[in-house]
Amino acid sequence: MIEDKILTKRRFSEAVEYKARTFSSSYIDACLEVCDDFGLAPEDVGKVLSSSLHEKIEVEANRGRLLKNSGKTSSLPI
Repeated sequence: MIEDKILTKRRFSEAVEYKARTFSSSYIDACLEVCDDFGLAPEDVGKVLSSSLHEKIEVEANRGRLLKNSGKTSSLPI
């Protein structure tokens, strides 16, 4: 069927959720694996990333301090 060949936000998100849950990997790693499975460049993942999956990846990145200006500063309150 043609629906099986089209990569939608729902299909991509389900694949990432499945990989993250099944292999106990991070959402970031699962996302990269799914990109590899579908032949999608990681730079293009924003087009098929659902908002809920985006939030999960953002939370994971903040915990790992992978984002600049993640809301936590290292300055003393004056």
